[in-house]
Amino acid sequence: MLPGRMERPYAENNLLHVVGRQFGDPVVFVVVYLTSMLFRRFFFLLALGVAPLHATTDTIPNFAMLDHEGRFHEFDYLCKTPKTKGILIFVQGNGCPLVQKRIPELKRVREDYGKRGIEVVFLNANLQDTREEIREEAKAYEMDFPILIDDAQVMARKLGLTRTAEAILIDAKTQKIVYRGSIDDRLHYQKEKPEASEYYLVPALDAFLEGEAPAKPQTEAPGCKITLENPQAELSYAEHIAPILKRRCVTCHTKGGIGPFPMSSYKKVKGWSEMMEEVIVTRQMPPWHADPHIGKFAEDQGLTTDEKSTLLAWIDAGAPRGDGEDPLAGYKPKSVEWRLGTPDLVIDLPIQKVPAEGVLPYRYVRLETPFDEDVWLRGMEVNPGNENVLHHVVVTGKRKGSK
Repeated sequence: MLPGRMERPYAENNLLHVVGRQFGDPVVFVVVYLTSMLFRRFFFLLALGVAPLHATTDTIPNFAMLDHEGRFHEFDYLCKTPKTKGILIFVQGNGCPLVQKRIPELKRVREDYGKRGIEVVFLNANLQDTREEIREEAKAYEMDFPILIDDAQVMARKLGLTRTAEAILIDAKTQKIVYRGSIDDRLHYQKEKPEASEYYLVPALDAFLEGEAPAKPQTEAPGCKITLENPQAELSYAEHIAPILKRRCVTCHTKGGIGPFPMSSYKKVKGWSEMMEEVIVTRQMPPWHADPHIGKFAEDQGLTTDEKSTLLAWIDAGAPRGDGEDPLAGYKPKSVEWRLGTPDLVIDLPIQKVPAEGVLPYRYVRLETPFDEDVWLRGMEVNPGNENVLHHVVVTGKRKGSK
């Protein structure tokens, strides 16, 4: 039996959706829903100096971040983009002259090597830099690069970043670091040459594109110090971790819930902890992708920066149990049949049979609205009969007679 497969030959799902108040011409609702039996992914001050010559990882794990414009970027996707041979990450930080003075050079690198398959992105891991401030700095210095914001300093720790102005070249195929260090020897703390006497990045790029190893795979990188947030010395599962899981995860990750496994005890959580780290770092879980900088949402299920940092630090420390009772043992989240209250109208969809395995196409179900006059639509809610097989529903309205 493969993970995620059902043991029964099929499952039945009686989908209900609610129409409260609606207005306008009579419409036909098109209900689209996807059932999937294969869950492959699971819910859930200026200091200048030289960056040390070490890294905590040679192979870059997948990660995902929003940039300074709110655009989503995923490392694996960048690597698998056709024609992309390498990813060049430049460590940016607001107010650092050793970053600001490198922008023209990096634009020339992009111009010369972008056509040869090198994708250039910036990474900001400064605690003190807000998205708005990064956007302002980008505008002031004409940094027309995507600046990925590592607000929880996840990749800063994995890459062993300590200073800005470091360039990291990654092989898109193997996702291994090919070169890391300075662009050249032109800039240093309180010292600047009119021209570089030694170049590092460009020869590394040329060697990489020719299938050879750079002569100097690592060099010193002068830059501004990055202050890394120190996690609490001792994170308690009962005091720090379980409350976050209750707020953000257990609603779905409960017995009979839509999550593929229940977070019902410390043992369960620890057993899934490394998988949790992966889906948190790649922003797959919690499945909440609204931009936190745009507006306020009711029932926001996204992790805050502090929550993300706390969970990842705890997992990195080996997910220790600590003292105290297990807050998740025997805990059942509050469940109501209708979250929006008792509906004015319930429309039953035909029972849908789902095979035990396979990838299924969208199913389109058309329903005539029962109204013969204009009404206001105040809200609607989907109430699945079997959350184990229903992934999501898309409800759209169309004018009667339209295609």
